[in-house]
This record gives sequence, C-alpha cells and structure tokens, in this order.
Amino acid sequence: MSDLSIKLQITSIRSRGAFGGAIFAGRNGEGQHIVVVCGRELIPDASMLDKGQTWAVTGPSSPHEIQTASGFTFTEYEIMAQSAILVRPAGHNLITWISESSQTTGIGKVKAQRLYNRFGPDLIQLLEQEDKTALAEVVGIHAAQTLCNAFQKQSFVACLCWLDQIGVPRRIGTKVLEYYKEETREKIESNPYALLSFESMWEIVDGLARRRLGVPDHDARRLIAAVDEVLYRALSEGHTCLPPADIEARLVAFLGAHDLAKQAIQVATSSGRVVELNSCYQSAGCNVIERYIAGRCREILAGEDSQGRVGLFTAATASVAQVATAIR
Repeated sequence: MSDLSIKLQITSIRSRGAFGGAIFAGRNGEGQHIVVVCGRELIPDASMLDKGQTWAVTGPSSPHEIQTASGFTFTEYEIMAQSAILVRPAGHNLITWISESSQTTGIGKVKAQRLYNRFGPDLIQLLEQEDKTALAEVVGIHAAQTLCNAFQKQSFVACLCWLDQIGVPRRIGTKVLEYYKEETREKIESNPYALLSFESMWEIVDGLARRRLGVPDHDARRLIAAVDEVLYRALSEGHTCLPPADIEARLVAFLGAHDLAKQAIQVATSSGRVVELNSCYQSAGCNVIERYIAGRCREILAGEDSQGRVGLFTAATASVAQVATAIR
C-alpha cells in the first residue's frame, strides 16, 4: 500500500454517511480511476459533495482489478483519505464542473465549452466578479445568473467544509462566512482567535487553534487574545481596568501557567493592545473612551465644549438641586 496525493474530479458519489463521511469516485489528470473513502472528520456533512467538484486528496492507496459485466477489466485505486480539500475548479476541469454540477442544471457541456472557448482562463475571474453581462453574451442572462450563483455556492461550500474540518461548529462557521466571505480562510489562518468575535467560549476557540491549526502555547496571537478576553470579561462585570495581581490570576486560568500569564501582559502592553495606567491594566479601547470622557468633563467644567459653546456650569449659577434636575 503506497501513499497518493492527487487531485480528482468527482464523477459519482457511491455513499453518503447519514452522520458524515462519504465514498466518492472520479478520475485524476492521468485518467486513472480513483475511489476515495473519507471519514466524518474530513467530511462532516456529506451533502456538500457534488458531481464535478475537484478535491485534493492524500492517503494510502491500494489497486483493485475491476471487471465489468461486458468483461472489460481496469484498475481502480482506493484511497483511504487522510486529508481531503475541496478546491476551486480551473482550466478544463471548469468545463466539467459547469456541465455536471447539480447547481448548474440546464448548462450542458456544449455551453460550458463555448464559455471556455470565448474567455479561456479569464472565465474564473468573470465568475468571481459575477460579470453576468459578459457571460450572458454566450449563454444568455438566465444561465449566466445560474452559473454565478453556483460558483458562489461552490466557494461557500469549500470554506464551510474547511471550517468543519478544523472543528468550528456549524452554527459559528456560517456566521464567520457571512462576515468574512471569500477571505474567511485567510483571516482565520492568520489569526484563529478572530473566532472569539463569534464564539464566546475561550476553551472552544483556544482548543481548535492549538490542536487543529498548530498554534503554540506561547504564540503572541494566543497571549494577546487571552488578555483581550480577560479585560473584555472584566468590562462586562463593570471593571474598566484590572490591577496586576487580578489580571495575572485571571490569565493563569486561561493560559494554564504563571509564566505565560506574565508574558501575555508584556506582549499585550508592548503591542499597544493594553495600556498600563496608575498600576492597573486597561484595554486600549477603554483607555480612549475614558480619556475622551475625562476631556469633555474638563471642557464643560472650564466653561466650553469642543465647539466653543458655553458650558452648563458657566451659563448660570446653578444650585445642586438644579444640576440634579438637569441630569434627570
């Protein structure tokens, strides 16, 4: 049994697991017959599979001699997939995807070939830009709309499949995709802790960042994210800043070690995400807000606002009761 790393285009789906996992068949660039067996960790949602899709697959393979009813014999390679990634169709694979996908019903091989003959490799760019006017010159406006919708769904499914594979819960994955769209994978790979904006549980995000995306314990992204999360939670409790002992104790609960907690404070402070003020630590955002409020209070007490208007306390000599009434 030898390892194979190939790209193949799906020609048939032999089995879809009710709870994930699938078996599908196709051919690689050399025309070899390939059968791929994927567990649910690689394809948590088998409904994502469609004929014409191109997948990059890696895993141990074994050849099998297959004989058809007519007596024809051919070799079929079965791959027990260790990785499986849905990739964007390109080149002549794009023709097959257009003509065979269940999402592009009514656009057969003849129309797909006309599109490629007309635009060549630029066809991908037209689909990405949803240039229905240019596409309609070849296939008509209805088919152009169908094709653009199908291509956008293909990109959506590819990102959603990747989020599934790294362990992002589906309820979060769809929100992430709605926000980042085609930049989803790039954004999450560059900083997995961006997921904290969509998932409030540190344990979930930290777990998949470390186990699925290989983020080391001492990674600056992890340390800064932990400080941000600690200060955000403190803010929800009514604290706009935390003293050193308090923030360090909270960070130990997040990071699991005192040395990492100390390092996190240093990294967050040097990066500008956190401000040290009066022996306390405060997020840069809170610091900006409080400094602005303090500045406005000083302006009002001095008798002017930022537009030079006379302030409340110099416009008239107000009693304590009058001020209280004004505030109410």
